[in-house]
Amino acid sequence: MKRKIAWGVTAFILFVAILVIFFRLGEILDISEPPQNADAIVVLGGDWEGFRIKKALSLYQKGFAKNIIVNEFSDFDIQTEGKRAKTESEFLILNHVPKENILFLYNAGNTMYELHALKSLAVSKGFHRLIIVSAPPHLRRVKILVENAAEFQKAGVSLIYAGSDPSWWHPDGWYKNKTSRNFVISEVIKITSNYIAYVVLEKHGLLEPARRYFGPFIHDIKNFFQAQLRRLGNE
Repeated sequence: MKRKIAWGVTAFILFVAILVIFFRLGEILDISEPPQNADAIVVLGGDWEGFRIKKALSLYQKGFAKNIIVNEFSDFDIQTEGKRAKTESEFLILNHVPKENILFLYNAGNTMYELHALKSLAVSKGFHRLIIVSAPPHLRRVKILVENAAEFQKAGVSLIYAGSDPSWWHPDGWYKNKTSRNFVISEVIKITSNYIAYVVLEKHGLLEPARRYFGPFIHDIKNFFQAQLRRLGNE
């Protein structure tokens, strides 16, 4: 009898803990902090709505840094100053940012590749402090990769995390908005998969063998979760 009561209490505590974590996921993922003066503002790719580049431009105009680093391969098409900008660099130039103050990340197809390219660029330019601009719920994963895989601190580069202030993001009520809900669920999945891939496997030289032998299986799992996210977004 006592054992059943103990199991019941444990199950209840676990349920409450999971519930609390669920409702606080927005706050856990969004680690935005006040901007500070830096050598450059970095716009991570993946934002076709333009919230990230607009936040970067605002920080630039307020004088937090004189350089802006963009991923030129990001999908982008937005109207500004009466003209259409097809790339983030075009957007900045149309908004009077000098070309010499715009730097680029190349061959950076995902967050991990962006961070590797960014660290190399920062070291080559002698940058010691960067402001990272991305979607608020993306920042936790960025920080995990920065500290455990890309290891910026060993290169003498510190980062400040700035959320892009998208209209759909409310950390307290993230589960009420379709876009926000999909983003949070996606990030929880990606944090897990990225940690396994880049912190555990890659550090031990096992990432490429894993991709070679388990690539199709991993691809199927990824497609399954993407399909579920699309389904949730349409509900």
